[in-house]
Amino acid sequence: MSTSQETHEVTIKRLVPTQGTGGGQIRNYTTAARGGLPTKAKCRAIIMSPKEMLAYGSRGDVEGWKFLFFGGDPQITLNDRIEFDFVKDQSETVKVLVPSHARSANARFWRVFGEQDTTET
Repeated sequence: MSTSQETHEVTIKRLVPTQGTGGGQIRNYTTAARGGLPTKAKCRAIIMSPKEMLAYGSRGDVEGWKFLFFGGDPQITLNDRIEFDFVKDQSETVKVLVPSHARSANARFWRVFGEQDTTET
């Protein structure tokens, strides 16, 4: 079982929208689309409380996540997805609801809020 004190290595992918053959948009996420930005980072992954989920606009039928990154700003935006293993062999994909921002004035931690992305396979 994982706890909020464990450090997780996450993969950060950015949206690359493309046109499908039928004319619709295909939404792919790749690490290459982040260019020179970080694609791997270490952080704490914490399941959001119901109060936090309400405050950050997460729906009740999916898991809400809070990430605390240390070692600098991961420069995560609303166009990114975060992938990680919260528990061994249980992969999670999270869409960003609140981009990375400093937790405090001294920027010891950078926070990101998101929710489970159930559209990923």
